[in-house]
Amino acid sequence: MVAAPATLGAVHARRVPAPATGVPAEAAQAPAPLPVKVTRSPTPTVVLVLGAPLGAWRAVSEVMVVAAAGAIDHRAVVADVSRFFADFDGGAAPSPEQARFDGGVRIEARELEQVHVAMALEGLPQLDSDLYSLHVFTNALGGGMSSRLFQEVREERGLCYAIYAFHWPYADTGLFGLYAGTDTVDAPELMRVVVGEIESTAQTLNEAEVARAKAQMKAGTLMALESSSARAEQLARQVIAYGRPVPVEEIVARVEAVTVESARRAGAALLARSRPALAVIGPGRGLESVATIAESLGRRAA
Repeated sequence: MVAAPATLGAVHARRVPAPATGVPAEAAQAPAPLPVKVTRSPTPTVVLVLGAPLGAWRAVSEVMVVAAAGAIDHRAVVADVSRFFADFDGGAAPSPEQARFDGGVRIEARELEQVHVAMALEGLPQLDSDLYSLHVFTNALGGGMSSRLFQEVREERGLCYAIYAFHWPYADTGLFGLYAGTDTVDAPELMRVVVGEIESTAQTLNEAEVARAKAQMKAGTLMALESSSARAEQLARQVIAYGRPVPVEEIVARVEAVTVESARRAGAALLARSRPALAVIGPGRGLESVATIAESLGRRAA
């Protein structure tokens, strides 16, 4: 994915898989310059999303999208793309293997000021009909200061400095994730409360929480339209995932269609889909107990 204030000149890119195989964009390689130079135009944003890595920038992906937004000339961008990318003749990249989520535990003792805890469960792919219900569940659980995790774990119990949940959909799978930063002494109790809140949210999520989560999602979608880079990135991802740009009205309608019941079902299905994957890094002993508590989430859901 690349974003730069130029047509295609001085563009920096990451070799980022399109939403597929469960590899988050954040884990991609550091930006590397593309070997192209063209004339700049007034404050556009060009986003290049590659459906597969380009070997030395000479292999063509079967899924390659160039999306532009801002003060651009459409015909000029099309001409630039045709000119600078037409000779990519390395052949199509191989199809990725089907994603597989196995769960597991990784604990690393390190002298830090606090313990960092990251937990994941297998989520849903981009085209799953329950995707928006899971997004609403995730937002209600840990999507902001009004979420259950923030209120119960941080505000009420004071067990962490930061806590949030997220969900990333890909072509063939998804990743539900949760992060918390806490003191060593509080880590086991934090995980006990987190496990309880995830299970409770799947059973007792209410109308007010769903309405708040939906409003947050719609606001985020609409506010992102104010950024040219966000618009271009959104367009590129939509074309890769859906084969077309998705109108804002359609996105809002999908969010609005989520109900309390569908969000609860999505949460219950999330818990039953896989055993957790847990990574804990920080000082002190006893971090193994955090993993034991986290894995109880999968056992109770089974």
